[in-house]
Amino acid sequence: KSALRDVGRVMGLPEDQLAELSAAVGHAEDFDVWTARCRERGLDPDGRLLAKVLLVAELALPWQAALALVATGALSRGALVQMMALVKPASADGQSAEAGQPTGVEASTALTIAVAVAALALVLAGGLYGVIAVVGAVVAAGLGAALIAWLARQHLGGQTGDVLGAAAVVAELFALVAIVRLLPPAF
Repeated sequence: KSALRDVGRVMGLPEDQLAELSAAVGHAEDFDVWTARCRERGLDPDGRLLAKVLLVAELALPWQAALALVATGALSRGALVQMMALVKPASADGQSAEAGQPTGVEASTALTIAVAVAALALVLAGGLYGVIAVVGAVVAAGLGAALIAWLARQHLGGQTGDVLGAAAVVAELFALVAIVRLLPPAF
């Protein structure tokens, strides 16, 4: 429970929610039980911040959790640059249009750096299991960003700054779920 409180504090969860979360979560129970107990106490485990806290807390060691967050942050930013390169801005006068579109070389370089940072972090966090987690996280982040790109094309005709932000968040959460499921909990 103290690790959960520490993770929650670092990630900015309010103290009242930390107290409720600590009361809801047991030591040896799984993620599904945690989320059900959170709902019983009036917490929203599907909310962005609380979902991240619960997923990160599922990793047993704080340094594993920190390295997982480094990996997901890198992958989400790599996915964001790919989306900027592949999906045209929805309008010519928005902030996304002002930022411009990266070239293929720039987008490939960003993705290579993102995958390299994630690979280093996850191999440090999980040894050979980290290699499997990298593959899963890259695929998951890509699927998350692709989903947002598809929705943006269907509903807006392209991407906006807000859409790019949403793509980064979804890619990060998809990657984090993959990492939590693929890394051993007490490496």
